[in-house]
Amino acid sequence: MTPALVELHRHVLRAFLATGRPPEPIDLRRLARGLGLAPRRAMLGLAAADLVHTDSVTGVATTAYPFSGMPTPHVVRVDGAPLLYAMCAIDALGIPLMAGRDGVISSVSPVTHERITVEHRAGTWRWRPATAAVLIVGRRAAGPSLRCTCPFNTFHATARHAAAYLRECAAASGRVVTQTEAVDAAHADFGRLLTG
Repeated sequence: MTPALVELHRHVLRAFLATGRPPEPIDLRRLARGLGLAPRRAMLGLAAADLVHTDSVTGVATTAYPFSGMPTPHVVRVDGAPLLYAMCAIDALGIPLMAGRDGVISSVSPVTHERITVEHRAGTWRWRPATAAVLIVGRRAAGPSLRCTCPFNTFHATARHAAAYLRECAAASGRVVTQTEAVDAAHADFGRLLTG
């Protein structure tokens, strides 16, 4: 992507982090023009890169990974920020890393409906229950991550529960990862997204 498009993407992410909501379409258009971009083409470019997706009617950014513009099971509370929603488990872990702040993630296992809590404080991660694991599923079909992977990248109370969920999603390929592997994946995806 061009540097201007990268900056537009970061603006969308900063807006979500600051307000818990996507930037207004008028603000996006103004910023795009200020960066020398044609607004519609810029948003199509972000969508083609599977970074930001907008509502086709309102133009509102409904998704800007790791953020969701609508409630999801993955609730993130980062110090100094409003309530945030993540698209998936890896995205949720990525928000405190991307923001460079402490925070708490709350989610629900899709198998047992048990609450999973992950706290990040001073570089240390604390998982409850301590047996929690994450399922990472590969792309199930052609299309954006919000449909093909995000719904299946989930927190689970145990690795056994995550494996059972993977078996139920027979059309998907994936693997159960440890807590450390999940944090490493989140850091690789989002850790430097706002800093370059």
